[in-house]
Amino acid sequence: LETGLPFRIDPTSGQLSVLSRLDREVEEQHMFKVKAEEENGGLASFAEVFVKVLDINDNPPELTANDIFVCENDVRNTVIGILGASDKDDQAAHFTFSLARPSSNFSIRDHDNNTAALLVKEGPFNLEDSSEYSVEVLISDGGQPVMSSNTKLQIKLCQCDTKRIFSRCKASMQRMGVSIHALIAILLCILTILVIVILFVMRKHYQKDSLASMKNSGEIHEQLVTYDEEGGGEMDTNGYDVSILTSACNDSSLLRRPDQRSHSSMYAMVQKPHQLSQPTACKGDMAAMIDMKKDEADHDRDGFPYDTLHIYGYEGPESLAGSLSSMDSSSSGSNLDYDFLNDWGPRFKTLAELYGADGANYYHQY
Repeated sequence: LETGLPFRIDPTSGQLSVLSRLDREVEEQHMFKVKAEEENGGLASFAEVFVKVLDINDNPPELTANDIFVCENDVRNTVIGILGASDKDDQAAHFTFSLARPSSNFSIRDHDNNTAALLVKEGPFNLEDSSEYSVEVLISDGGQPVMSSNTKLQIKLCQCDTKRIFSRCKASMQRMGVSIHALIAILLCILTILVIVILFVMRKHYQKDSLASMKNSGEIHEQLVTYDEEGGGEMDTNGYDVSILTSACNDSSLLRRPDQRSHSSMYAMVQKPHQLSQPTACKGDMAAMIDMKKDEADHDRDGFPYDTLHIYGYEGPESLAGSLSSMDSSSSGSNLDYDFLNDWGPRFKTLAELYGADGANYYHQY
């Protein structure tokens, strides 16, 4: 048996059975091939099977009606439309028509030939009246089993001449299931949402304007880290914007030129001692030093309110051996003599020339 069919065949008895429900309205006929074969690989043959699906009364009747309208001057027993019905089933049906609910304005007259007439029960009508007209038509097909349907038919009210030729109609509309109070509540909700959206957009716009004005005034909200020593802090710069550091170092307010006297930093950083003699070793309290620098930064009204303040000690202060940094030697006016490098041979000639130069002729920026 071919695959994909709603049938099954028993391989021993050859009995054909249905696997799923068949719908005649979807597919009326089924045709497929069946293979019969002897045991042990003997002879085989094929046969075509044709299955016709018989009809049962399983579909309700459907109302068929043309455009139904009533005129203002229609009087009692005026026929305003002819009703009919259709059925998808092939059974010979005898349709009967009636009103599912009594109507004060219209009635139905069954013609016993699968049609019916819709008549005016009470007239005339007024076009200016706000009433809407409709009837519920109940149709039965008389089959086995009996199937019926209930259809609501809308009726238009028109202004007609004596021959019932309309010139102007008022379409009959179904009433919406929403009251006036519910409609007002929906409109208020929509208005509230619009106000919230407008306020949100205005707030975003105000924030952008505030940021633009702050940028124009030169206010900086960045972390500033200044290093004045050799080593000990290069890895920390990964968390900061290098352009800010470069601009800060290139700023004239942070550069110390040879012809200018040293002054206290406005950022309350540890000041590099300016002394020619080697400092004496002493013990210091680190916690007290940190508290002191914190108080200086908190009470420094001339400094900028940066978010983070980093304080670094210079290499070599308070040490009897002095600083080993070339930066410290060149900037502090150290009196160390490097002439002994000339005695180390030609390999150290370049190093001797570098440290033999006069520190006052060089200006280093870091």
